[in-house]
Parts: sequence; C-alpha cells; structure tokens
Amino acid sequence: MDVMRMGSGAVLAPTTTLTTVLRFPGGKRCAPVREGGSAAMACLIGLVILLGLSIPLRAQERPVIVANDVRSEFISDNANPEFVIRGLKIAGPFDSIDVVVHPSAIRSQSTLQRYKPVLRGVTHDGDGAVLIAMKLTGKDLPLPDSVRGAVILSVRALLRLPTGPYVTSTQRLTVPIANEPLPKGVILTHAMKVEPITDQNDPEIVVRGLTLRSPKADSVDGLPDIRPMDYGVEASVSSASIRDMQTNTTFGASVIDVKNTGGQEYQVRLKLTGGRFPLSRGQVKGTIQLDVKAVTRSRGQRSMRSKIVPISVSN
Repeated sequence: MDVMRMGSGAVLAPTTTLTTVLRFPGGKRCAPVREGGSAAMACLIGLVILLGLSIPLRAQERPVIVANDVRSEFISDNANPEFVIRGLKIAGPFDSIDVVVHPSAIRSQSTLQRYKPVLRGVTHDGDGAVLIAMKLTGKDLPLPDSVRGAVILSVRALLRLPTGPYVTSTQRLTVPIANEPLPKGVILTHAMKVEPITDQNDPEIVVRGLTLRSPKADSVDGLPDIRPMDYGVEASVSSASIRDMQTNTTFGASVIDVKNTGGQEYQVRLKLTGGRFPLSRGQVKGTIQLDVKAVTRSRGQRSMRSKIVPISVSN
C-alpha cells in the first residue's frame, strides 16, 4: 500500500472511502453511500423486503398429476352400476380438480346395448390420491353379464397464485371397465363344536369353530380385481324344534351375536325363546337349523353364500 510520509517521520495512511452500490431487482440503483450509513441501511432493508417477496413466488410449488397406474374397480351390482376409478394422484398443492368424461365405447357383449359413463363425484385424501366415482346409464338395466369397454376421461388441477391461476391437465386417459359380481366365501364346519346349555333360567347355546374361507380376488379379461373388500359371517335361525320333555314345552331360538374369535374362526351365540323357564335339567332336546352366511362387502355392495348348519340342543 502506498503511504505518505511527513517530515517528522510519522506515517499516515491515505484517506479512503469504501462505497457500496445496491441494486433493486429490475436494475434500479441505490445511491452510493458510505458503509454503515443510515441511507445504506435503508437500501438494505428495502432490498431484503423485495427479495423476500420475490423468492417465494419463484419457489412456489405447482401441482403435478401422476397418472401412471389409473384403473377402474369392477362394477359389483348390475342393478346399480356404480364404480370407482383410482390410481391417479396429484403431487403438490392445488385448489380444485376437474374431470371431463369424453365419448366412450361401453357395451354388452351379449346384447350389444351401449352404455354411457356419468361422473358422480371426485374426492381426494390428504396425500393427493384421487377417487373418481362414476355410474353407467342406459336403457337396458340391470346390466347383462359381460359389459366391457373403456371410459375416456381427462383430469385438470388448478392452483391459484398471486400472479394468476396455474392449470395443469392430463391427456385423455383410457380406463377399461367390466362388471363382475363380488366373489363369495365358503363356510366350513369340520371344526365346529356346540356347547350344551348350562344356565337353566337364561339358556344360551354357543356354537364355536365355524370357519370362513375367504374368496380370492380374480382377474377378468386380464384386468385385476382392485375392489376394496372385507369379509365376515352372519347367522340367523332358519327353523327350530326344541322341547322340554318333562313339561312338554316347546321353544324357539334366535341369534344373539356373531363374533370373530381370531383369524377366520367365528362363534355364534343363540338363546331359547318362548316356552317356560327355568328348564328341566337334562330334559331339553331338539335341533336348530342355523343359516350361516359368508359375506363379502365392497363400497356398500354385498354378496353372500349361505349354508344350513344343523345344531343339536341339550342341557
């Protein structure tokens, strides 16, 4: 660094002025000011505010529609041919979703009757998964078997930004559909046991070891069955013939409840109805015809397979 020397030998540093030039976005300049001055601080504050406003706008997330695995659930009820299209997801923020259903070719393979898909509603969860509820309309209802075809639709997502609306949309999506009844389970009774009545004043019968063999979801014309399904057991009394041999009193029976006891095992509790209580110990004999149903449920639809199971009654 160059220095200036005075005659006394003292060394003086040259007088220097450090200036900073600030520019606002767009090129507008703050006036050159000395470092640390109040005007420089004002410019810095203004610059920070402008940057704070502009950065979030540039970094604002946009919605992205992911439609790589869009599929339709099978139509379960031919009398009420509703179905759900799923597998579509919107990543990022959005304010609204629009679905447009385009002309689609759907018909019965047996009668050649054509059907029109109609949009029922659109819902989404917190993760952006979109469910599109639809229904077929047409003259020939209930649907005959083997209705096949495809729904043609497109999806649009809108996000409102300070700079204006941002819209993204898919191309037309082709989604194959089919009608197929819900699969039915089977009731197995090889491990069934019936407990005798022990309370003569409030007689109950407990049937244990009923086994539900759930059905396997299958495919139709290469389309997988993606319907959400749950399975269970229901029971009712078809008929009962029960008698107290000592008092010659007859009884009916009704189901109290059906309970899953673990895995696919179920128990049924029944009670005697009518007649006279308490029962004569060791004198009650009879049979109950128990109607046990394997039930499959999906989106409000049900299918079932019944089995009549004879139950011996004693106390």
